[in-house]
Amino acid sequence: MLDGWVKQQALIKAFKHAPIGKGILDTDGTFLMVNASYGRITGYEEEELLQLSFQDITHEEDLENDLSQWQQLISEQIDYYEMEKRYIRKDGQIIWVFISVSMFKDEEGQTFVIAQVQNIDRRKKAEDELRLREARYRKLVDNIPDPMVVHDHEKFLYVNKAALKAFELPAEEVLGKQLKEFVHQESALMLQQKVEEAIRTGDTSEVLQVRLNLPNGKEMYIQSTASFIQFEGEDAFEVVFRDVTERVAYESRSSDLLEQLEKMNLVGELAAGIAHEIRNPLTILKGFIQLMELSEREGDAPQYEGLIMSEIERINEMVHEFMDLAKPSDEEREAVDLAETLRQVIRLMATQARKSKVYIEFNQASPLPEIACEENKMKQAFINILKNAIEAMPEGGEITIRIETVEDELLITFSDQGIGIPDENHGVILKPFFTTKADGSGLGLMITKNIVENHGGKLDIQNNESIGATVKISLPLYN
Repeated sequence: MLDGWVKQQALIKAFKHAPIGKGILDTDGTFLMVNASYGRITGYEEEELLQLSFQDITHEEDLENDLSQWQQLISEQIDYYEMEKRYIRKDGQIIWVFISVSMFKDEEGQTFVIAQVQNIDRRKKAEDELRLREARYRKLVDNIPDPMVVHDHEKFLYVNKAALKAFELPAEEVLGKQLKEFVHQESALMLQQKVEEAIRTGDTSEVLQVRLNLPNGKEMYIQSTASFIQFEGEDAFEVVFRDVTERVAYESRSSDLLEQLEKMNLVGELAAGIAHEIRNPLTILKGFIQLMELSEREGDAPQYEGLIMSEIERINEMVHEFMDLAKPSDEEREAVDLAETLRQVIRLMATQARKSKVYIEFNQASPLPEIACEENKMKQAFINILKNAIEAMPEGGEITIRIETVEDELLITFSDQGIGIPDENHGVILKPFFTTKADGSGLGLMITKNIVENHGGKLDIQNNESIGATVKISLPLYN
């Protein structure tokens, strides 16, 4: 009996001193018991509240909803209800509260209602202030001339009028939609990486160019800047952009035009070179023919056939080199051991090297993988390089060849002890018809460069630090 009394007193004490408002009401809404916290929230003394019902202190705009849920509770359609509503305090001030209402029966079966109330006025006012600021923000940005959107990295939260006009879409086809539905696959990964980087570093200063594929089929390129903002209480990105589709198209057309101009310039350069190189032996041939006619009239006909054939062969060789440069290769690529190919070329060039007092040293890193190439073409490239190196050493010397793998490439290095490359020739040495030899065509190095690049490789020519020059060929490895 004593224990029951102690428990009852403890419950009464907990009720009276609870930090949130607690009240017990009759089924008609009249207060039967309230604690001190309920009084502080409403501004009434305990005795004053016991003369009132919850209807008396509830704001008229919230009363209908409150009564509707109250009736459902009393009729046992629901077990409890919660709601945010407004109270009118004793001093006339309107405050927001959060109320939780449930029903219980005592030992005699009489029905009572218990209400628990918390003052959320400060939070509600902060929310109202935030909504007001956002409404002002929307009104401001909705009428700016620059297209602007707000997104949370996943979907669009806000789109202004200028952005809708740029997209040529109604708001319902943009708001709430996923960003990935709008971003072209070409830009998707880049944009994702930049957003994640911005979230990680806090830096949104970079200007991004993004390609869009819109739901209406329109394709756009935009240039955008972003900044972090709070939108409806959540972190978001504010993105201002401009349509640069026409500029990108113009740049693309300009690039194509420049490429065509470069091709035309190269064609013109080649044509001029061919005309110049062929005109020289043709002039000589013309002179020999005139001399032969003059000699026949005078009864003395020297034999010019050998000289004429020499010039014709010179023209034929020049045309052959040009055809090698111009025509596409019809050879199939095979797995080739280029170290063995180099040995074959060295044996082929050995006689010319000995006559010129040139020694060729060959170094091979082991083991070396095979690569996919056209072996005959690569032989031609190696022969051209060795021939130039031998001719660059009229007094003799040494050529060092090394073949090795460097990361994912096969590197072949040719170093000679010749006269090197004059500074003024560095920019033109690989151009067609440029030569420093009296009988050179100026196509050998260009053909070599073309062969290497057709195999996905690179050709680089530089002076050595002490004497001579080095030619480096790098080729992708054969898998």
